[in-house]
Amino acid sequence: MNEMENTGQNNSSFSMTSNTLDHQSHEKLADGSIFLACLYSIISFIAVFGNLLVITAIFWDRTLRLYTSNYFLANLAVADFFQGAVAIPLRVLEVLGAEYNPSVFCRVAIPTSILFGTSSNLAILVISIGRFLAVKYPYIYIRYATTNFIIAVVAFCWSVVAVLSLIAASKLVWIIPDTLTRICRFPVYLKSDYIIAMYVIVHAIPIGTVVLLYGFILQATLVHSRQIHAQELAVVASVSMCSNSNVNETDATNMSTVTNGRKKQQRETARQRKAAKTVSIIVGLFIILVVPIIAIDLAEMLGAPPAPLILTKICVFMIFANNCVNVVVYAGFNQDLRRAFKKILLKIARSVFRMRTYR
Repeated sequence: MNEMENTGQNNSSFSMTSNTLDHQSHEKLADGSIFLACLYSIISFIAVFGNLLVITAIFWDRTLRLYTSNYFLANLAVADFFQGAVAIPLRVLEVLGAEYNPSVFCRVAIPTSILFGTSSNLAILVISIGRFLAVKYPYIYIRYATTNFIIAVVAFCWSVVAVLSLIAASKLVWIIPDTLTRICRFPVYLKSDYIIAMYVIVHAIPIGTVVLLYGFILQATLVHSRQIHAQELAVVASVSMCSNSNVNETDATNMSTVTNGRKKQQRETARQRKAAKTVSIIVGLFIILVVPIIAIDLAEMLGAPPAPLILTKICVFMIFANNCVNVVVYAGFNQDLRRAFKKILLKIARSVFRMRTYR
């Protein structure tokens, strides 16, 4: 009997809340939610199509498969792909004011965004650690960076984010607010202790570590540049001496070896510079796109007045937009990926043309 009364009260409460939310949804549609939903749809398409192209290229192109570090990049693409295919469409339903119980819907949407968003950040961290080890300890990296080891690291990272996601959906940290809202905000539905701990694990530690690691890589790049410059001066001096004296075969061989080594170091330095530039852009975009909503959440948890609704909407959109920029940046600075993309797209275009011809 008590259960029936409680059920009736819950249904009545939900009915009243639904009426209030229906009124709010009409207001939302009037204040640009359709435009925001279109933006969400665009970044969802970019994240799905772009990251699917990256995954296909890495596992289809033989050259890309030769570098085991590209499997870490594939892991990042998988996380961003599911963010675009699952988490972002849920946000589209949210901003359009679809008919749903917010306490149930947000209990799915929030853990989902945590699952794929966290895995994306950890993937960037793992990529950075791999490149750091390749520069600092190249022989150790070559020895242990096997396919099985990479699979184990990726599995461990996904296990960590799965635990964080499940905790977010559990009674340990989930709270039911007095006033339901259609915007699935962390401070509304999650305990503040969990949010702070998650932000430290998901954002502060990965980004801080990435900045430190690439600071070292940039320093190592500068050292390599100085070494190359010193070798160039030595080669010029040797050539000058050779022009004024006879050169035997041994001297010519030594000069050739020095020149080849110099070119190899130049290529390696250029590669490290490009890698550092790539991650610098990713970290910079992360700070621009993700930090605003973190600042708003932390400010509200500390007792600050709520931010304007339109500002909150924009900041939530920005954090999801961050998941579609990784593929654009990595593909834009990776010549092998661009080459593989052209081959795949050309093959698809030819297949479509043949199908139309047969019809």
